[in-house]
Amino acid sequence: MAKARPIRQRALSIVEQFLKSSDTILGCAVVPVLAEAIKPAEMSAEMDKASWRQDCLDVFKVIEGAVEARKVAKCLGNVGEYCFPESSPNEFDLTIVAQQFPIEVYEHMKRLYESAESESVKQTTLHTTKTPSLGPLNDVLYVDREIDALWDRALECENGGFSREFRLALIRSLMRADAATALDRIRNFVIACKNASEIKLLAELVATRPSRFVFDHSDVVRAILVRSQEFAATKEVTRTLILSACGGGRTYTDTELDPEYKYILEQGDALANRFRDDPLLQPFYSEIANWERLSAP
Repeated sequence: MAKARPIRQRALSIVEQFLKSSDTILGCAVVPVLAEAIKPAEMSAEMDKASWRQDCLDVFKVIEGAVEARKVAKCLGNVGEYCFPESSPNEFDLTIVAQQFPIEVYEHMKRLYESAESESVKQTTLHTTKTPSLGPLNDVLYVDREIDALWDRALECENGGFSREFRLALIRSLMRADAATALDRIRNFVIACKNASEIKLLAELVATRPSRFVFDHSDVVRAILVRSQEFAATKEVTRTLILSACGGGRTYTDTELDPEYKYILEQGDALANRFRDDPLLQPFYSEIANWERLSAP
């Protein structure tokens, strides 16, 4: 019985995903499986009894989690856009809920965005900056499927439009939920790009404003620049990447740039020097440094 435990655990994990599905028929279909899982069987030793008791506890936890997830999904559906707090975060803040129920919050956000997109008057109070950080989803197939679908639709949407922006925001949210695999996903995107439209979209995806992405991941920056050359999209991609570092606001004290923004010029110079023999990265980081110098008051 103990040897079969890993198999039972994997099966229970699959059943859990079905049980949490928004498809009620699918959820109900797995109930007999759960009933069978907690049915006493012939046990030849005390160890078998202990394993059976643990299996029962595992099943009850799955049922409890599924019930709670359905309650959360229903509550989110009821409150709609009012899930966003008007002031500081509190115990009911969506970001807090997203840590424990990431799939339910993600699905809720996607429905809100898609509803706003389908309205005849293309105006909404929703902003993609409100997309919350998700807790671990623990379902690679689900994440892959969602990212692929969002990416494909984003490619069809107008550049700079709400439809494109919210899909990119959702992709970022899904990738950040598993930080350990996020960079590998981006590298796979770089390899998979087939044309100028796709490499430009990828630059938009990774180069949010303001961010330290280009400073922290020079290898990925180089890979993106190489592919942009292949598709004759170097100018647009380079500008998008540079703006992710230089495009945010600045604050000054007595005409002196505040300390928290000085890293842009410092890092630009440092990386331009570090990659002085690289024909792609040296001019890229030099441009960032020059941009900062020219923007100084």
